[in-house]
This record gives sequence, C-alpha cells and structure tokens, in this order.
Amino acid sequence: MEALKRVFVLLLVVTVLNLSFSSISFGQVGQVVSAPGQTGVTQHAPVFVSSPEEAIPVEKKKKISGWTWVILGVLVAGGVVAALVGGGGGGSNPTPPPAAKGNASFSW
Repeated sequence: MEALKRVFVLLLVVTVLNLSFSSISFGQVGQVVSAPGQTGVTQHAPVFVSSPEEAIPVEKKKKISGWTWVILGVLVAGGVVAALVGGGGGGSNPTPPPAAKGNASFSW
C-alpha cells in the first residue's frame, strides 16, 4: 500500500510540474536559441495577402405596391359596410315552445 501511495504522489508531482511548467515536459524538442540580435525577425513591412473581391449579389425585399394597399382598403371597407347593413340575424330570443303535458311510462 505504501508503494502505491508513493507512485501516486510521484505521478501527481510530475503532472503538476508538467502543467505548470510546460517547457520542462518530457519528450519535448528543445528550441535552439541563436545569439542576441539574430532572432530571424525581418525588418520588412508585413504583406497582407487576401482573395480578390467579388461582387456579392444582394437580394432586395419585394415592396408592396400602392395599388395593393388601395385594393385591400376597399375590400376591408366593403366588409365593414356589409357587416353593418346585414344586421346579423336579429337580437331577440324566440319564445320557447310550450311544455308538453302528458304521462310517460317506462317499463323494463
């Protein structure tokens, strides 16, 4: 059990060191550092290379013409006039039929 604890502690220490100091991890190729002043950085201005511009077609939304609104307004006005003139079928309740009088017999 003691050996298992030691292996676990060693694995934990190596993991923490690997995560904290990634430059000392195992199997990593060392970077060659050149002499000061020879870092390989050029003094030229950067060149930005991009693809050529293309004409992207833009779809325009179809507008509703003025005549469509006129026709729609006439239809709505006609519907309102028809509803007012029609009356809707009377507002009074008809009298209920008189209750039938008589005997009813049921048998099994």
